Amino acid sequence: MHAYEADLRARDREAVIARYDRAGTFLLGNGHKAFLPFDSLAASYRTGWAGPDFVAFENLSYLRAGDSAMVVAGLFRWVQPGKPDTVLFSYVGLVRRTSDGLRISLEDESFAQSPPR
Repeated sequence: MHAYEADLRARDREAVIARYDRAGTFLLGNGHKAFLPFDSLAASYRTGWAGPDFVAFENLSYLRAGDSAMVVAGLFRWVQPGKPDTVLFSYVGLVRRTSDGLRISLEDESFAQSPPR
């Protein structure tokens, strides 16, 4: 995740793309879910992704999910280019071991909300 964060900070599109499963990835966020084939995901990064002015993963937990996968759960802070404020997101990712190495098969990035009182 430290290397993923570094790729995001460097706005290295190809390195970020390479982190995703070639079989496709489920993307979730704020109540929406989509499955993107790898080529579609790669095209969206290459044409519409600007990368952050700042990003930092925080308070990550790693949970084993069988012999060849793990769930990563935590938070991340993101600053859009040209925006003054940091946005806090919750993060859950399923990372699987594939023949190409560790790859993200599911990623949920949702706006973090204040906990209920």
